[in-house]
Amino acid sequence: MAISFPYKLEKVKNGFTYRPKIPITLSYDGKSIDAIGLVDSGSDVSVIPKGLAEYLGLELNGKSYEIEGVGGKKIETVNTFVNLTVQKGNERYHLRLPVRVAIKEEDQSEDIILGREVFFNEFDITFEENKKRVVLTKIRH
Repeated sequence: MAISFPYKLEKVKNGFTYRPKIPITLSYDGKSIDAIGLVDSGSDVSVIPKGLAEYLGLELNGKSYEIEGVGGKKIETVNTFVNLTVQKGNERYHLRLPVRVAIKEEDQSEDIILGREVFFNEFDITFEENKKRVVLTKIRH
């Protein structure tokens, strides 16, 4: 079954824009937090802010890796995992999501990015631009 979410209207420099952001719950080791994630087909990986990772108690002491962000900016990150829940009404989906966490303060972002690795493998994702909504259809493996 498919679940859909309306795009979120956000203020930008020159006005407003709609973005495909969805409500999610992130959890780890007994802690959880409700948040909003940007469904980003242009991102290879999922990224969460360091403060959120620390709040959840995610392991951040592993080897660091560089990823390339918007405009070719290099960002030093640590690989870790978080439990992610997407739900609407009676539909609820859980997955263990690999995430990257920026470790330098100057690379911090407030956005949670849901990239293609694993997240896009779990759902058929349709961006309905004219209707300003994103539709997730769970893939049955």
